[in-house]
Amino acid sequence: MNRDALSRALGRIAWASVFLYLDVNININSGSFNLLPEWAGYVLVYYALTPLAGWVRSARLLRPLSGILMCWTLALWLLAMLGLDTEGGWWYLPAAVAMLLELYFWFQLLTNLAELAALFGLARERGLRRLRDFSTVLQTLMALPWGYALPESGELQLAIGAAVLIVGLVVIVWTFAALFGLRGDIAAAECGEGPTDA
Repeated sequence: MNRDALSRALGRIAWASVFLYLDVNININSGSFNLLPEWAGYVLVYYALTPLAGWVRSARLLRPLSGILMCWTLALWLLAMLGLDTEGGWWYLPAAVAMLLELYFWFQLLTNLAELAALFGLARERGLRRLRDFSTVLQTLMALPWGYALPESGELQLAIGAAVLIVGLVVIVWTFAALFGLRGDIAAAECGEGPTDA
């Protein structure tokens, strides 16, 4: 399989994480415009999955899911630009389904990337699996309705908010380092036998 195509694909996945984790919003009239829209990140991943599947075949199964998530996030982005509210009400059900799909998508993608690292004999495999497990648990915890369980103490809520912010920043930096690092490791690796079944 083509190592250059694989390296470009890993670069797309790494840059996709920038679009997915960072928000740069500009308010225009009654709407909001995100300069780093999530849908663009899913477009990058969508086109990266075919070269990745040349090495880890199960990655091709994520392509339809990345298309669904791209359409969902594009719809939310357009509605936000128009100033339409997509919080609460009947939006709860599709948002919950999309959140579950996204959780599975990133769990499986990080699994595939860890398998790729193992194929090349890279120590980064263990770090990718740890990142996958930690971020999955964190996203699951963040999705729970904590507002109903926590006391209404302002100091406690401030402390929890600060802790969540710090942990979130750690995960973002960890993800960027892992994905951009994997791309560099693969480009520098001397081994790699070809595709494998996952």
